[in-house]
Amino acid sequence: MIVSGCKSYRYLPPSRVIRNETLVQGGSDGKFAVYLCRANLFGHIILGKAILTPILRCWLPHDGKEYLLYQNFEILSNVGNAKMKWIRGSGQVILNGSVPGGRTADGETLYVARFSHSIQDSNKSKRIFVPGYVTEGNPKIMKYSYGHKEKECKSNYEVLVCE
Repeated sequence: MIVSGCKSYRYLPPSRVIRNETLVQGGSDGKFAVYLCRANLFGHIILGKAILTPILRCWLPHDGKEYLLYQNFEILSNVGNAKMKWIRGSGQVILNGSVPGGRTADGETLYVARFSHSIQDSNKSKRIFVPGYVTEGNPKIMKYSYGHKEKECKSNYEVLVCE
């Protein structure tokens, strides 16, 4: 049975993903689509980014570092076609309908977010979107992994919302 509406998205292990078109795209790195993943890391369920090349990988930000996993992670799938969209984060509160994706070891909810920035590639500028998360207790800072480190974005991020 597939549930419809905002209860229909699921975090699934890569082996259970039926079709790539049900995956929720969180961004792009200039070459590949970037999807949303999560995994248990040091007692937290952390949100990160996944790239579905021949080797499935999930990168997670935590404690200033970037962790790379080849197994034991899940990818966000929208199996019931819930209506989802990216909305600019207010930086003050978590938006109604924000999609949860993880939690800290203390039980604080992590919500799916992303931001965009420009990179130089072959002498031209490309806009990329990098997924990550914001926490309930500090919605002013979005955390993400990039360049082998956990990084922070304090403005211009978007939150994934289910309507």
